[in-house]
Amino acid sequence: MDAPHSSVLIDSQSRPVSSSTSRSFMTGSFIDSDVIREHRAFIGNVAPDTSKPKLKRILEDQIGAVRSLNMVVDKHCAFAEFATREIFNMAVSIGFVVVDGRRLKIEQTKEQTKSQSVRDGGRNRKRR
Repeated sequence: MDAPHSSVLIDSQSRPVSSSTSRSFMTGSFIDSDVIREHRAFIGNVAPDTSKPKLKRILEDQIGAVRSLNMVVDKHCAFAEFATREIFNMAVSIGFVVVDGRRLKIEQTKEQTKSQSVRDGGRNRKRR
């Protein structure tokens, strides 16, 4: 009788990896998903007719390498995962790109803002 199908992840050295950990399998090695999220930016004010390849090309031409881009057409936004922390920081510090005469804002994701507040004890949060 065959063993029941399970979804146990195995690392590159044939060791099981707990399914409760938040890890992603990428190109033969495991990478903590928090590392990936650190390079992810929110792109707002995206026109519904802006194509994914066009936006990715403009981001790469004006800022730097984009690892992935997810468009949310009905919300007029996108999420870009930049290749490095340095490129991400540059994108956020520039704060925008222009596509077809339309200014698209670039910001940290809300998730990053909250996690940064937790890491620094809330010392750097905006005061009202």
